[in-house]
Amino acid sequence: MTFGPTVALGILLGMRHATDADHVAAVAATVGRERLLRPAAWIGVCWGVGHTITIVLVGAAIVLFNWVIEPRLGLAMEFAVGVMLVVLGVGNLHATGGSGAIPHRHDGARTLRSVAIGVVHGWPGRPPSPSSS
Repeated sequence: MTFGPTVALGILLGMRHATDADHVAAVAATVGRERLLRPAAWIGVCWGVGHTITIVLVGAAIVLFNWVIEPRLGLAMEFAVGVMLVVLGVGNLHATGGSGAIPHRHDGARTLRSVAIGVVHGWPGRPPSPSSS
């Protein structure tokens, strides 16, 4: 396979991966406080950078050091991501104060928060298949 088709396949598989329900929920919960497209897109990009950092680091460790993530650990990491998504959703509901309007944050912490959420979301990588348990 040549370089071009390999990159195209990677992009297509990455787009398919990005539309998984857990990714949509994580990004929606992260950008839920934004009302404008540009800041929301920037937060989504930061989330993606964080997610990519973890996937690259964990993937490199698996390939270079022949590490194996045991199914039990993988499930625990998936659970941690689920808890994080619930906490984000509750935080967004709490931030509205019942008014439905989420206050906009102007501090630089939202970029770091988005990257951190992406990093946590990338921990489990791909969950173990049912046949491996």
